Amino acid sequence: SNVYKNELRQRYTNLGKDLSDKRVLNAIIEGDLKEISKQIEQLDKDIKNVNKVLHQIAVKELNDVAEKCNKPVNTTGRELFKYCIS
Repeated sequence: SNVYKNELRQRYTNLGKDLSDKRVLNAIIEGDLKEISKQIEQLDKDIKNVNKVLHQIAVKELNDVAEKCNKPVNTTGRELFKYCIS
């Protein structure tokens, strides 16, 4: 009876430690996920900014080509290959 109580107490203690360890681990993981989310949001903003700059560069290049050919340019770039051929 005493051995049984001691074993139950030990198991209860071990379960408590496991639960505590898991809570600590979950808190660490949650913190990591929040940090990763912030980094992903920043990366998304950076990518959007780079895309804007690349679009502006592409439009400028298209306009330069069109100017050389004395023809208007479609800023979507779909008409690029029609220019300077005729």
